[in-house]
Amino acid sequence: METGFDQRTQGPLALRFAGMTQLQASYMPYLRHGGLFIATGRRYRLGDPVAASISLADHFEQLTVHGEVAWITPPGAQGNRIPGVGIQFSADEAVQNVRALIEGLLTQHGLPTVTSNTI
Repeated sequence: METGFDQRTQGPLALRFAGMTQLQASYMPYLRHGGLFIATGRRYRLGDPVAASISLADHFEQLTVHGEVAWITPPGAQGNRIPGVGIQFSADEAVQNVRALIEGLLTQHGLPTVTSNTI
């Protein structure tokens, strides 16, 4: 039975945001603990655990977040949406510190935290 899940593709995702506009489009503030949309061809199911290594423009430290898949945009989605997954951040303090950093950077650059690649 095909489930749309391929365990061989699971593992940490690497993500580099070249600019704040790209970060804004990927940030998902409406998820309970915040989250990020990550464009990927990997196949996941809702609720799958995910770890991601994130590089932000003008921020030299590599950031690590973990959470679970809360959103899936499949290849060929309506409206030419970018395929990928939305990761809801965990409630872990370190991950919530990354969330605060992301929100602070978006605010500092005058970008709202409500526009995204998902909705």
